Formats: sequence, structure tokens, C-alpha cells
Amino acid sequence: MRKNGVNRNLTKIEGGISAVDGFSAGACNCGICASSPDIAVVLADCRCDAAALYTPSEQSGASIEVSKKHLKDGLARAVFINGGIANVFLPHGEKLADAICDSVGKTFGIIKEDVLISSGGKIGGDLSFSNIEKGIKTLSSCVGTTAENIASVTAAVSSQDLQAEQIAYSFEIGDFPCKIGALYKGTGLVLLVTNVNISSKMLKSALLSQARDSLCQVDVGYVSTPNDAIFVLANGKAGNSRIDCTDTEYKKFVGAFGLVLTEISKAVARKRTGKLFCCEVVGAKSKQIARETAKGLVGIRSIMNSFSRGETDIESIVYFLTGRINEVCFEQIKIALRGQAEHLVLLEDGKKNLIAEKIIMNLLSSNEIYLEIDLGMGNYRSVAYASRD
Repeated sequence: MRKNGVNRNLTKIEGGISAVDGFSAGACNCGICASSPDIAVVLADCRCDAAALYTPSEQSGASIEVSKKHLKDGLARAVFINGGIANVFLPHGEKLADAICDSVGKTFGIIKEDVLISSGGKIGGDLSFSNIEKGIKTLSSCVGTTAENIASVTAAVSSQDLQAEQIAYSFEIGDFPCKIGALYKGTGLVLLVTNVNISSKMLKSALLSQARDSLCQVDVGYVSTPNDAIFVLANGKAGNSRIDCTDTEYKKFVGAFGLVLTEISKAVARKRTGKLFCCEVVGAKSKQIARETAKGLVGIRSIMNSFSRGETDIESIVYFLTGRINEVCFEQIKIALRGQAEHLVLLEDGKKNLIAEKIIMNLLSSNEIYLEIDLGMGNYRSVAYASRD
């Protein structure tokens, strides 16, 4: 069989989740919220290879525990989501989540173990199974691939303080058109669907490696919840040779998949203010040091505040680096700023470069800026993302 080649260039397309053939979605109101859609389902027309990453919180919500059990075989066909009230800290939360999956399965003609579940919203409320069950029956007539279907799902997942979004991209593996669609609400709930033919084992590997360098590197000030999750389903309908081992074909898929997760990460970080601040660390001794350094720097308020004033707080950056990283050498550190058109080296060989204030102000007026740090200690890199004030 012809081996796969890949064109990593992503093309943004319309349709969100429904842009990927074989997936449909819908939402309705079941009474959790006053009038807006509050339950939703994303449905595949066949069993999919699937994978997930779950909350870094020490305590997992009931929906996460049930999803873990259902995903032991690496297969799924539906993801059910409720908004308004989170199924967390409820006395019979897992029993409720299991009953919901059973109801979804019976309504859509699939086994309950093929249903994954996510629950978001405020804590301390009560979720009525009878109301949700009635809503699921209504859902059966609300599922489709129209713009209205997709909009209703986005509304159901959104909350008062955080709007959900949907995006989709196309790319090619060999001669085969491939697509990835995504629904996301911040980094707390991300659902991706694709038509790429890839095993659940390799899908899990791709998700683990790429999420750690994208979604997990976003700092927007939110606390991780017990229900945070990233789900990905692959129905294999693209026609490419099945990806079932760590070979060049797997690496090609990972390249495209990682770019999609990076675009989502940037969109999440940019959402609050419309401006993006990225920190790229290179020359680290390990991947962990690169990740921790990049994410630590984007979270320092004094650096962000200096950018807002049109200044560069090089001192705070250097103090952070020398205080957190063993054996870092001040003379080896290189600090630069990159905007949409300019690239300025601020510190090199232990000396600050004199740069006109007007030039710095012009760069910092860009909607997207990168703080570039070269530690000069190794070959590892990472990027972190945050909103700019």
C-alpha cells in the first residue's frame, strides 16, 4: 500500500465539529438553565478510536471517572456535555453520570460504554436526572450538521464568564484530504474530532505529547477544575494508511495535530483582551525546564505591566531565570522581543543593547508579541501563551 506523505499546511475551514464527515451535533434546553441550551451531544456515525487527557486537579469529577472507565478500550462514539451545574461533589455523581450515558446510548442506539461525558458550570446545585433524561429524548431530533446545530452546541457549552468556540482545519496526508474540527471552552473543555485513520494508542500518544506543549502552556488565570478534560475522536474515514506505530507517518500526523492545538492555545490566550503574549524559551537542558520557564515568565505581572507602559523589564526576567534555573550563566542568556514586523535583541553577552524608546514602543503596540529567551544550555525549547493587557 502507498505510504503517506503529508502537507502540514493547515487551511482554516468553516463548520467546526460538523466540518469532519461522519460527525454531527446538537443541543437543547432541559431546565438546568433558564432558557438557553444546557445539554449537548457530539455524535459519530461509527465507533471511533479515541483518547483523552484529564484534569490536573487532585480530585476528579464524577463525569471524568465515568469517562475513564468507558475509554478503557480506546473506543467511543458520542460525547455528552451539560452546562449550568457541574457534576462535582454531588453525593451520587458517578451514578448520575452513568445513568446519563445509559440514556444517551438508548436514545441514539449505541452502547453506554461508547459515551463519554463532560459536565461544566457552577458547583453546589442539584442535577435532576429526570429532566436531563427528557432533554436527551429531545436531543434526538436536534442533532445535525447545520450552522444552527453547531451554534446551539456552542451556546450549551458556554458560560456567563467564558464563551465556547468552534474551529476546523483541513490538511493532507498523501493524497488524502484530512480534517480536524474542535469545540473548546478555554482549556477546561476541548473536544477534537478528525477523519484521520489512527489507532487509539497513537492518538493518545499524540495528544499527550502535543497538549503538553500547547494547551497546558496557556496561562489565563483560571483555576483547573475537577471536570477539565480534552477528548479526541478519530473515525478513520480519510482513507490514509492506518497509523498504528511511532513511524514517520505518525510524526507527520503529530505535526498537523500539534499545529491545531497551538492555534487553539493562541485563541484561548488572546480571547480576554484580543492581544497575545508568548514566551519562547530555547537552549534549555531539558523539556521540563523549557516548559516551566516559559510558563513562569508569561505569568509574571511585572513583566506584563512593563509592556503595557511601553517598557521592557529585563531585570525581572534575568532575576527569574537566575533564581529558578541551576547553573544558568548570565553572560550566556540572550533576550529578544519579536513583534509582527520587528525583532529586537535586548540582552546579549551580558550587555543590554541601547534601543530607542520609540522603536520599543512600536514593537510593543503589536497585537502579538514574543519574548524570546535563549538559555544557551541545551537543545530543548517550549512556548507559553497568555493574554496581554
